[in-house]
Amino acid sequence: MTGRSMDFSFDEQQQIVHELAVSVFAKHSTDKRVAELERAGQAFDSELWTRLIDTGLLDVALPAEIGGGGLGTVGLAIVLEQQGRHLSRVPLVSTSTAASALAEFGDVDVPVLPSIRDGSARIAVALSDPWGSVRAERHDDGWVLNGSLPQVYMAGSCTHVLVLADDSQCTRTFLLSLECDGLEIDRFEGMSRNIHASIDFNSVHVEDRNLVGRRSHSGDPARWIRTRLLTGIAALQLGLCEEAVKRTAEYTSTREQFGRPLSTNQGVAMRVADAYIDTEAIRLTMLDAAWQLDQGEDAATAALVAAWWAREGGVRVVHATQHLHGGMGADVDNHIHRFFLWVRELDIVAGPAPALLDELSAVLTAGI
Repeated sequence: MTGRSMDFSFDEQQQIVHELAVSVFAKHSTDKRVAELERAGQAFDSELWTRLIDTGLLDVALPAEIGGGGLGTVGLAIVLEQQGRHLSRVPLVSTSTAASALAEFGDVDVPVLPSIRDGSARIAVALSDPWGSVRAERHDDGWVLNGSLPQVYMAGSCTHVLVLADDSQCTRTFLLSLECDGLEIDRFEGMSRNIHASIDFNSVHVEDRNLVGRRSHSGDPARWIRTRLLTGIAALQLGLCEEAVKRTAEYTSTREQFGRPLSTNQGVAMRVADAYIDTEAIRLTMLDAAWQLDQGEDAATAALVAAWWAREGGVRVVHATQHLHGGMGADVDNHIHRFFLWVRELDIVAGPAPALLDELSAVLTAGI
């Protein structure tokens, strides 16, 4: 993806990362492995996380000058797509987004970035949503945070949280340990069996050294983080939808009814085709947003478009793929049902499609 125009063919480095990600996730996040982790009640795949660190896939988006892959948001999207295809139980999208933000703004006096890269720190990202928000109040010796966020994605598998909190002037970004005084954390199991958390902020005192972007004279850390997180989650949903469609095409081509494959029925073929078109729309809008971000453009609108397509189209895709598996699709031990649960859950904990559409309409009509 090079040049001034939007070209969605991968360059040599991106292709290498793609092949590596395909290999790592296929080997270390098999259907059997995912089912075993579920049955064992393990929400975090530590073995896979170690492999992501050892192979450099965790660092793919970080700048090359600090030893990262230097492939930006597109590079991370390539890896997240494979995570989705394999239902891998790691907080990759939030941790990588947070690590990239710490590298970009580079002024947090808390040595977390090295801990992320060696695997000992994993970061959740807590955004305001229709159900909750956090307020930041300036004090002489720092900041005080109050509020509640009822659904922080995969926070149950993390050690730290990057909080976007509103004050009277703008949205501030703080990095906190989940062991911080004043945090009340209620971990809960989601539909996908991943562990999320409801986090209450009860007069949490935060020092200036935990504020991201406090010495930066340009850029908005909160906006920077949110656009990349929305784009990254869309990449994750792309992988989920791709694999669900692939498995459904294989199933309907081999499953026979009345002496012929299900796929020969026009209604089945059309439904799978619609799911494929929705999946391609997710791919194109997500890569458009990722490419714009890597070009240094203001990709807020593109990220919202990608996020909306991922939620709206993604839900249609997994409803279709589960339905076309018949009664087998409703079996909780059938892998196709897991794709359904992951996508439906992301439509809730990562921001539902109607809320994203309202935000997008406000952005598009602001200048009218």
